[in-house]
Amino acid sequence: MDDDKRQLSEWLNIELANLNEIALEDVEFEPSAQQNINNAVIQLLALDNKVKPPVRPVTYETEAIPCKGYWIEPTKDLVVYIRFGEQLKALIVPNGSWDVRDDITIN
Repeated sequence: MDDDKRQLSEWLNIELANLNEIALEDVEFEPSAQQNINNAVIQLLALDNKVKPPVRPVTYETEAIPCKGYWIEPTKDLVVYIRFGEQLKALIVPNGSWDVRDDITIN
């Protein structure tokens, strides 16, 4: 069992079966949701004494910050789980603020 998924289930009081992993590369965010994720990444970087606060905006895609996505059944909200060193953060993106990208190929 995925330890991250188990931890999120406990933190958010959601049944394990209701957390469904999704690749964040397959997700398109509304601009405000993307900005919230970027701000969370900046906060995590700032908490790490070894990393200077960024002078330009960073995103989870370009900075290789380990993130996982889980959509919640039945609400279809998305949880973005960010891990950087010992720092962990879970952001809930409401259903209307994200969608599966149109340009992906499902195998």
